[in-house]
Amino acid sequence: MKRFKSGLIALCLMPMVLNADIGIDGMYINGTAGVGVASDKGDINYKTGFDLAGVIGNKSSNVRYEVELLWQRHEASTPEDGKTHTGVFSGMANVHYDFEDVDVFSMLPAVGIGLGFARVGSSGNNHDNVFSYQAMVSFHYPFTNDWSGFIGYRYFRTAKVKHLGDRNWQSNILNVGLTYHLG
Repeated sequence: MKRFKSGLIALCLMPMVLNADIGIDGMYINGTAGVGVASDKGDINYKTGFDLAGVIGNKSSNVRYEVELLWQRHEASTPEDGKTHTGVFSGMANVHYDFEDVDVFSMLPAVGIGLGFARVGSSGNNHDNVFSYQAMVSFHYPFTNDWSGFIGYRYFRTAKVKHLGDRNWQSNILNVGLTYHLG
């Protein structure tokens, strides 16, 4: 009987947990992992790569401000060298707008932009530090008042990179992440 009562209470509380407010103002941290496709650069043919990111941010009303560290890695092949890779490490300042009045399958949609700098490196110790920018779309789902998950898309691009033949580095990334709300 005790288990039945506990189960009944949990069942009654379930809608409150599933509808937890992810519109909580204050500080948060999140981590992201994703897969991306880099645009081929002339005779360099990129394979699907991956990315990892860490964020610390602050939410005020519908706007979120973030500082993000992002790392991407893509294997590639070239006619001269055969296999190679390109790694991109960037520091970004992002701003997101959360559409709190819109409910898409119990998820909160958001759009964002970011500016920063990236270190683009390839095999053979070729590195360039360049300006970078990104545009993002995401959907957030609350698990509890402290935790939420999200799925998103990111378009990332840099200024021209010398060791890539004065071409821009750009990638399209699909990612998933987990956010912990500190405040």
